[in-house]
Amino acid sequence: MKKNNKKYTFLTFNFIVIFFFACSTSNKQTEVSKVEITSDSIIILTDNLCEEFYNYFTIDNDSDQFWGYNSTTNALDIFDLGKGILIRHINLEKEGPNGITGEIKGLYFHNNDSIFAYSPEFVYIIDAKARIIDKINLRKYTGRTLALPIINENFKLKYFTNSKEIYFQNFYPTEWVQKYLDSSLVSVFNLEKRTLKKLPIKFSDYYTEKEGRVGFLRWMNFETSQNDSLFFNSRYDDEMTIYNKKLNKIENVKLNQWNSTEFLDINAESREWINHAIISTHRFAFIYDKWRNVYYRFVWEGIPIKISDKYYNSMLDKPLYLEIYNDGFQILKKIKFPDYCFMINTWFVTEKGLYISPSHPQSKKIEENKMKFEIFKVKVL
Repeated sequence: MKKNNKKYTFLTFNFIVIFFFACSTSNKQTEVSKVEITSDSIIILTDNLCEEFYNYFTIDNDSDQFWGYNSTTNALDIFDLGKGILIRHINLEKEGPNGITGEIKGLYFHNNDSIFAYSPEFVYIIDAKARIIDKINLRKYTGRTLALPIINENFKLKYFTNSKEIYFQNFYPTEWVQKYLDSSLVSVFNLEKRTLKKLPIKFSDYYTEKEGRVGFLRWMNFETSQNDSLFFNSRYDDEMTIYNKKLNKIENVKLNQWNSTEFLDINAESREWINHAIISTHRFAFIYDKWRNVYYRFVWEGIPIKISDKYYNSMLDKPLYLEIYNDGFQILKKIKFPDYCFMINTWFVTEKGLYISPSHPQSKKIEENKMKFEIFKVKVL
């Protein structure tokens, strides 16, 4: 982004978008409530080192701060969401006693002395001056298994203070996917005991029936926890797994909002994998809004590959939806956003509402030296 010599300012555009509706009973939707949605738009003026949006970030809700990993400058960019200002850049080292190997693929702010950062095969705990407090080599705890505990933009890095635990998705090599159909999908690392344990969370029956042939969508989603329960869901179908870690109990919930992903031959050419991702509906992680007691889920709808003799769709042409659920996972509202508006994986929740960045790469509204968010606040009537 180009340098901006003006003083940082925070611009807020207030407007109201209210939806009143009552849902009728059907195979795909059952709800009797009405919902009111209000919306604000904010713009934060930035400097020439900032990104337009951040794929990997964390929120400090106590201070109302946004911490984003800047892969271009290898730094953490910190913003005050309340005051609307850029606070500072924290440059990260790649070598030496405070060196972080590789790019960061996950962040979690615990406090200024414990900021968790995931880089492939490692978890680092750093302080606000980017000094390494602790370093965990995950390969040390995996043994001979080919499964590697990973974090990514859909399986979020989170640290659970009371239990001193971090959860990971178990990644199995594509060529071995059929061999691991009955294997564990999630591992938990205990920071105090220094142990890594696999959990009894498995692939869905649909995935097993398809022998894992669902293309790029075989990844797991994780972001939300409530009390002793953690919520995992797949990208390829509408099944969600609720894991009660205290009771070690699993409950599977079928939502039936979208069709499941079609079969893809695991030996298909790379272009076919991409085409399969385009035509397949992609579910993202459930997000719990504790201030409004609702759950959000974003969905990327599958579309045809070819729309004319001259034009073929890409992943960026897929329409984005927002679903809102109550605490019983009954759907309250499904909203289709305008095309080419919002960027995926830029959403998060604070007391002010649900944030999402209107920074789609094909958007004509992107402006230099500005980071934007739309903020939606839901009220169940």
